[in-house]
Amino acid sequence: MSVLHDFRIRLAALIAVFGFVFVALVLTATASASALPAPSALSLNTSSHDAYAKYQTIVYGATVSKAGTLTHIIMTLPAGATVSSPRSSSGTVLPYKTGQIIWRPNAPIKVVAGTRLSIPVVGIYYNQPGTTGMWLVASNAAGDALSYAVGNFLLDNPTLGCQATGNNYIQTENAKAGAPKSQWEISPSRFVPTTFSGYANADSYKCGDLAYLKVDSQLTGLATAKVYRMGYYGGTGAREVWSTADYFLTGKQPAAVTINTTNPTVQRMADASNWHYNLAIRIDGRFTPGAYLTKLTDRSGRETYVPFTVRDETGVKHAYLLQQATTTWQAYNTYGGHSFYSGVGGGSSHISFNRPYAEAAGKGSGEYLQLENGLVYWMEQNGYDVAYWTDTDLHTKPTQISSRARNLIMPAHDEYYSYAMRSAVVTGIGTSVNLVSLGANQMHRPIIFNSSNRVYEVQGKITGGYPQTTFRSRGPAYAEQGILGAQYGCRSYGTVIPNSSWMFSGVPAGTALEGFANGETDNVNTYDFANKYNVPKPAGNTVLASAKLDFCTISYEPLRMDIVARTTPAGTRVFGGSSFAYACFLNNSCYTTWPGRGTMFSVDAADSAAVSRILTNVLRWADTGATQ
Repeated sequence: MSVLHDFRIRLAALIAVFGFVFVALVLTATASASALPAPSALSLNTSSHDAYAKYQTIVYGATVSKAGTLTHIIMTLPAGATVSSPRSSSGTVLPYKTGQIIWRPNAPIKVVAGTRLSIPVVGIYYNQPGTTGMWLVASNAAGDALSYAVGNFLLDNPTLGCQATGNNYIQTENAKAGAPKSQWEISPSRFVPTTFSGYANADSYKCGDLAYLKVDSQLTGLATAKVYRMGYYGGTGAREVWSTADYFLTGKQPAAVTINTTNPTVQRMADASNWHYNLAIRIDGRFTPGAYLTKLTDRSGRETYVPFTVRDETGVKHAYLLQQATTTWQAYNTYGGHSFYSGVGGGSSHISFNRPYAEAAGKGSGEYLQLENGLVYWMEQNGYDVAYWTDTDLHTKPTQISSRARNLIMPAHDEYYSYAMRSAVVTGIGTSVNLVSLGANQMHRPIIFNSSNRVYEVQGKITGGYPQTTFRSRGPAYAEQGILGAQYGCRSYGTVIPNSSWMFSGVPAGTALEGFANGETDNVNTYDFANKYNVPKPAGNTVLASAKLDFCTISYEPLRMDIVARTTPAGTRVFGGSSFAYACFLNNSCYTTWPGRGTMFSVDAADSAAVSRILTNVLRWADTGATQ
């Protein structure tokens, strides 16, 4: 009896007991190499050639040389690589021996010679650069090899160490070549979040972190990713910073679960934290601090963005810190059927960051594209020394505003604030931080984060319903006017006429900014009719401009928007912009159909230039106090 025949008898006994076979035994126990067919070429396509990337995909490809019924495939890993929760399509994959994995189809597969095998495996952690000789053996239940393939796999080290930023890094960054808009922009027809969507495990990162993505693809099993830093870049608006080398494994995710169902009348939020990870992106020195959009594309042509922010943690104090309103993005996010405001049976009191963004205008970016991108574009175009962080960063790092920047900029719609966030802003302007609010309906609703800071509750909705979900419902000391100088009045539309105020210095006479009082607007309020008290006004508050509104969605609010400014007793300065329209006027990109308008309105070049001049005046005043 030959050694090979004896081995196969023992192998059959193992199959009867365990129901599977490890082909690696064949490789070590056969009497000669004749047990394997002649090797064919092993193709190895990877989502990243980064030698230290985590949670990556390798697509193993080989050709069947012998007909049979395929029951399992043994595959090697790159040198030093490990796997974590590995997955594959149409089968299961598990670690086997050191440096090896085993894949089994959901059911045995009949194959003929010439059949092409393509097995994607996700969950591979690379740990070192270099070239690895790798192999694959596909076998039947008896241990006969149906395919034997060998090939080389190269991993390199593209890592750039974390870089010092300094106060001129925006100019240096924007001198780099940008990506054409046709590359980074998404066509509305390609954004279909019910069939292709994704989200990141955090809304901001620092250099050295890993950004993990969870992606749901209902139509195809593979996708690509390109990461763009948003800025000016000669007018292109973005620069490609990172991309997958090839496809990564996606596929269908489990249905999102409904969290906090103890009171389902108000707690209906979809939470997709039960999804598995598909890709990890190393945030290294290539990722200059800023606002980022990851563009995902599946093989059917569906596309979506996944936004995140990269913070500057080098200790440099910048002139401006631009805050991204991520808590508000999520409150308006309808993914899973419910936002704070809408859904079957009404909105949800609990809001989860563990889900993609569904709104068509943002194409997966939340409210970034329509309400914040124009400001990022303009500030980087003009070389401002600006750093970035998010609402969640303000909540988790409330004492750090003054060490990061002289001026905190709130974007167009920064409505949902924890008490820690609110106190941080109050403390900042009471000591050394200037506040520039380039929006309206700011700091309006109190929220309570859970311990993970990935879910928050809008306070008051459960116990008091919608009317009790505002800070001001807790008494006059909580009215946002006491901080900002004006407070939310209504959704509206109106025209701003420049006057002799310093904020309009350099704006051509006769300019009329139609639609600049827009989206939601603030006004200086004397009496809160909803809560029955006189609204406090901060000392020194000055109305720089007022605009008559064409209408107001709240009957007792005045048909007026007020832009305000003041210098505090601490010597800090506060500007209340009172409209959503600053950012979108700056780059002529008002995506939103504003209240009172049946169609989207366009911003002409003259109005855009006027708002650019206004904002130049406002930022100079905030930083230096100069009015000329």
